[in-house]
Amino acid sequence: MELRAVVAGIASIGVVAAVVATSPVSAVETADTARWTLEDRDCESESLAGWECYALVVPLDWDDLDDTRTASIAMAVKPAAGPKRQRVGAMTFNPGGPGESGLAIASVIQSQLPDQMQQKFDFVAWDPRGIGASTPQLSGCGVTPPPEPENPYDPPATGPVDWRAYTQSYVEATAPVVADCYERNLDVAPYLGTWQVIHDLDAMREALGEEQWTYWGMSYGTRIGYWYAREFPDRLRAFALDGSWPANMGLRTWAGMDTWSWAYATEQFGSQFGRKMPAKFDRVLGALNRRTIMSGGQEFTRWNILPAIYVNISYQTSYPAIVEVINQAYRALFHTDSNKAARAASKMKRALETLEEEPDISGSYTVYMINCSDLDGRPSLDSVVAMAQSAYDNNSVFAGNSVMTKGTFCSGLPESMVRKPANIGRPYALPAPPVIVNSIGDTRTPWLGGKQLSGYLAGSTFITYEGTQHVTYLQTPSTCVNDTVTTYFLTAVSPGGTRTCDYAPSPGN
Repeated sequence: MELRAVVAGIASIGVVAAVVATSPVSAVETADTARWTLEDRDCESESLAGWECYALVVPLDWDDLDDTRTASIAMAVKPAAGPKRQRVGAMTFNPGGPGESGLAIASVIQSQLPDQMQQKFDFVAWDPRGIGASTPQLSGCGVTPPPEPENPYDPPATGPVDWRAYTQSYVEATAPVVADCYERNLDVAPYLGTWQVIHDLDAMREALGEEQWTYWGMSYGTRIGYWYAREFPDRLRAFALDGSWPANMGLRTWAGMDTWSWAYATEQFGSQFGRKMPAKFDRVLGALNRRTIMSGGQEFTRWNILPAIYVNISYQTSYPAIVEVINQAYRALFHTDSNKAARAASKMKRALETLEEEPDISGSYTVYMINCSDLDGRPSLDSVVAMAQSAYDNNSVFAGNSVMTKGTFCSGLPESMVRKPANIGRPYALPAPPVIVNSIGDTRTPWLGGKQLSGYLAGSTFITYEGTQHVTYLQTPSTCVNDTVTTYFLTAVSPGGTRTCDYAPSPGN
């Protein structure tokens, strides 16, 4: 493949003439209105051996093409393994977050694809601006220690939680730190949102000489896919939205879904492990509001037991350890023999140690800037408090805490930074209706959001997976999900309608 500082033009943010590739990547040159530059770069990661790597230089602000500042998007391409005559086109993906690097897991995701897809598609990985190997990136954030709240509130180990005091204390501690990061990065922070990313994605398509993308969006990647479809509807051959958000999501929607999503997860998870598990799980949640568990002189409360369960509950690989925690917590809380209860507490402690929590993605300042550029509709303090109380009543302190952090996520940041497509209020027809996949008990992208999105995208296919898995295609053994999506990607023929796929246990579950 020969590409040396190939320059091509994107004359405007609107419709641009597409260039059809007859080979995996073709060089394209246009007139003086050049808006991007594609340059060869070394593939620095050993996992990308055999890939072709590039840097795509694009405008920093796609809303102001007279601005000479730029962003650089790191890309890698794995050419189709089959004969050129069988090549279908280019497929790309986004792994979610926001804040996840596509390049870091590119080889893993590409290797999971069925052989036919590896044969027929160039696979394109990339890091969105601000993430991984792409620029610009935030700097100087978090150097100032968080301020001590004027009215600090330490939520109790048991009993009622004062959600108003807790929310106010949380905002007083976090908002100044995020605001300081924004002020230190006025040339970066306002330009990290998804509105800019979808234009980068279209520049990538054109730089590679592709008429259309085949796209797989996971979690936050579904937002990219949906927004891209709204802005560039003719440039998608086929696209799957796997773990989808609602069509018109704002901060209020994001927080509001958590008033019930954790309850859905609890009951769906319990139903997968026999007749006794649902009631057992519910009893553990209730008991932890009244008492704690002691083991080896260490006190375990709802605040450190529930995160280990719920942060991992949307990943089937964690199921065995979660079941062990629930079973041993139940025995420690309810066994009438104190010695057996103590042994159960010790086993629970060991099980908790195996459930290493994933890093909290909200701790990345880049995530604040992306979400707060994307999500409008900031709820009032009263609204956040009411939603947190409802989530607590419906499920647990973990659910209430999740609502609180999402509802106040953009505190300290200007509302003027929001840039998103206009909300839609009626079915929206696309040339390529997507396949949408959501799990009924997923806590990260709740099922109702995907269902609502499917209602707004006319002709879409909606697949319900009866589990709690977050991102389902090729991440579970469900042939019902995997075969349907694979066939759609290969043929670009929408299956249409709705279907429900049974829970498919992963090996060892």
